[in-house]
Amino acid sequence: MKNKFKYIILLLVLFLFPIIGNAKESNKVTLYLFHGDGCPHCAEEIEFLNEIEGKYDNLEIVKYEVWYNDENATLLEKVKEGFDEKRNGVPTTVIGDTIILGYGSGTGSKIERAIKHYSEEEYTDYVS
Repeated sequence: MKNKFKYIILLLVLFLFPIIGNAKESNKVTLYLFHGDGCPHCAEEIEFLNEIEGKYDNLEIVKYEVWYNDENATLLEKVKEGFDEKRNGVPTTVIGDTIILGYGSGTGSKIERAIKHYSEEEYTDYVS
């Protein structure tokens, strides 16, 4: 009887393990940074992103330099049109349906909140 009980427990563990493992997975989140080469605020954000990149296994960071690359500048304009964003400037950060213009004292926490939100909620990549 004890062996039968052990086999039942073992089977339950084997069946439940994949369910528990999948519950901990996070959505892949892509962060797009549109920046200008030589922009001090962009450099600050890039430094911040480099610091947090290893913190989120599901985070992909894609950078587009827009001051010296016309294709990237055109892409930024299309993205801003899609968000109905009229303001100009860099850095411009896009995560899901969140767009953040500029970089200052509270921007890092906004970025991390968006990453955490889209890690747990449905994520749509509006840039790609």
